[in-house]
Amino acid sequence: MASNGAIAVAGHRTSVGTTHAGTTVTAIRDNNHVTIYHPDGQPIGYLHLNPDKNYIPLTPTPHDPQPLTHLSGLPVDTCPGT
Repeated sequence: MASNGAIAVAGHRTSVGTTHAGTTVTAIRDNNHVTIYHPDGQPIGYLHLNPDKNYIPLTPTPHDPQPLTHLSGLPVDTCPGT
């Protein structure tokens, strides 16, 4: 990654941010969708490749520090059968 946080994926440029400069990140491409991951496995963000654009802004992945504990007000069984 460049010192300004920029990377190139499939001929397109994006910026992961200067906070990640010098870090080795992983980009996984699925057709025109690319997700960028931090070395610890957490997603940093994603982008949709557009053949008409050279620079595509990265959409940050929201981080939720709280584990999923309910869905529509109902408790979630995280270990079924136990």
